[in-house]
This record gives sequence, structure tokens and C-alpha cells, in this order.
Amino acid sequence: MKKSSFQKPLSKTRAQEILNAYGADPERWPEDERQSLIQLLAQSPELQALRETGALLDGLLDEWQPKLTCSTDTLISSLPAQPRRKQNWPDQLAAFFFPGLYGLATSHTCRDTPDAGIYLGSLGRATRR
Repeated sequence: MKKSSFQKPLSKTRAQEILNAYGADPERWPEDERQSLIQLLAQSPELQALRETGALLDGLLDEWQPKLTCSTDTLISSLPAQPRRKQNWPDQLAAFFFPGLYGLATSHTCRDTPDAGIYLGSLGRATRR
């Protein structure tokens, strides 16, 4: 389908929204509003000043290199402390027997490799506290 050559005029409010959202670089602006905004910029000193401010901000953001810390210890230590829930005897009983029962059920369903269920069950019990 061929685009219409008619472009509706762009309001100053919409031009400010585009400049604030996409910055000063015309390549980042919405393609269907780009030409209208360029024409409006040529006529409006207020929008030109806003674009210059946006260009300064774009430059600062392009130069900014955030410090990346991908340490698990840092992530865990930054989490808020969680209150430890007191376990009653049904919870302790379930924590003790559930991994073994899970392993038994898995070994029953995995008939080709019966050791897989026993391994899963013992692994679960070993990691419980």
C-alpha cells in the first residue's frame, strides 16, 4: 500500500513529547512524524532549545558506563532479611519424609532407570535443613 503524501500538522505538545521520549537524534523519532517534527523545529526556537538540552542529555547517557557487579554474594546480601518461620512437628515430619517419598514415586514411574528416583529422593533429603 502506498503511503499518503499528506501529513497532518504536528502540535508543539506532541513535538515536546517526542523530544522528551526519544531524544535529540532524528533517527530515533517515529518515522511517520519525523519530517513534520523537523519542519516544526526549524520554526520554533523553544523546540530548538529543548532539542539542544536533549542532545546534552543524550551525550551524558551515551558516555555513562554503569558498574556491573554480577556477584551472587552481593545479590544475596542485598536482599532484605526474611523472618524465619518456626516449624511445628508436622512440617518437620513432612520435610523429613517428602524427599524420600518423592524419590520412591519417581523410581516407580521411571521404570527404565530405577536409580534415578532414589538419587532424586536422597538429594532432596541431603539439602534439607
